[in-house]
Amino acid sequence: ALLPQLEAPRRWDWDRLRSGIGLALWGATKKVLVADTISMYVDRLYNMDDPSFAIIFAATLGFSVQILADFSGYTDIARGTARMFGFELMENFRSPYLAKSPSEFWRRWHISFSSWIHEYVYIGFGGSRHGPLRRAIATYGALLLSGLWHGAAWSFVVWGAYHATILTFWRPLAKRVPERLKRLPGANAIAVGWMFCFTLFGWLLFREQDFSRTIMYLKLPMLGGTVAHHALAGACGLVALAGGGVLVLGMWGERWLIPRLRPHKTWLIAETTMWGLAVWAITLFARDTSSEFIYFQF
Repeated sequence: ALLPQLEAPRRWDWDRLRSGIGLALWGATKKVLVADTISMYVDRLYNMDDPSFAIIFAATLGFSVQILADFSGYTDIARGTARMFGFELMENFRSPYLAKSPSEFWRRWHISFSSWIHEYVYIGFGGSRHGPLRRAIATYGALLLSGLWHGAAWSFVVWGAYHATILTFWRPLAKRVPERLKRLPGANAIAVGWMFCFTLFGWLLFREQDFSRTIMYLKLPMLGGTVAHHALAGACGLVALAGGGVLVLGMWGERWLIPRLRPHKTWLIAETTMWGLAVWAITLFARDTSSEFIYFQF
């Protein structure tokens, strides 16, 4: 909680300062190196007058990486800056694309907002205490308001309704899956893959503000498009995969590498080296046309 931290006395802490610098630099790296680089491809593909299915799929895949890098980068900069001054803000993203179900996704994505919606809207509508029908009403109420929070546009309303629908129907369908199938090797990976596909379609609804164009996208033949379309889609897909690889590398470093390096005497050298690499990447990939953070518009 933030209020007790504001009231408690604070002392200068070099370890917190160094940790905050590292976190803020990592957030800026995600924004500049990953999100802004991918946005150039995503914006171009979504603005095409005659896109193909491959184009829209690649653009949406790119946007899924862009919005995660952009928004988590923004929160990491905020958390890192706060940490330098002695405040610890809550973690907002916990590998959301590794979720195996819609409810798990919302426990991993924009956690502060999701928690607020759950506590004050979902439970306010009745939550899960009064049977399946009341739970469905509470789910739709919470997710529709979540969509409207992003803006008064049909795309956000449909996005909220879509997520409410998969949340509502995933629960009973998941219960029908035999336990022996859930315990098979690779079952978790299949669940993650299915959930990511559902999330990807949700980002298409979220990203395209013109609902008539969304309808047009849904009518595109899967195998249509020219050679140029497929080349553009392939380029965007490769950039998205590279950006996703940077995020995975950062997650691996944060969860596995850094905890093992920190106790050693060489940690200061490794830490400052990572800072230098982050500054180098930010400087190299910074552009005059770099876009503002996506969530600034909300």
